[in-house]
Amino acid sequence: MATVVASTLSIDGAMNGADAEGEINTVREIHAALRACWVSPNDGAPTNIQVTIRLSFTRTGEVLGQPLITYENAGTSEDERNAIRAAVAATLKRCGPLPLSTALGDIIAGHPINVRLGEGWRYKGKAAGPNRVQ
Repeated sequence: MATVVASTLSIDGAMNGADAEGEINTVREIHAALRACWVSPNDGAPTNIQVTIRLSFTRTGEVLGQPLITYENAGTSEDERNAIRAAVAATLKRCGPLPLSTALGDIIAGHPINVRLGEGWRYKGKAAGPNRVQ
């Protein structure tokens, strides 16, 4: 059984500022949507998993190519790395395709972005979510 790290609200509920149609209009909303879908691979044990992925999207919100994990916690074993990779893949499958607005899809298509998933990250901004530390 996996521990839900972020809120189990729908993607639409996780996107502050999304328009009435539930479209994602900013990169910040992409980050929020992916964080809302993240489920930790630790089977309920307390952990502080941190992972950063670099990925690109098509105009229609589908992941373009293979996401690249650019950061994992130091000292992560090979079994833990495999579990993290599986959790990232499940997150992208669960969330995708993202409902990008036409304008954002045209701007972001093919351009890589970095997204931090997991616990213990320090996020800038006014609102603190369930996995945010200020």
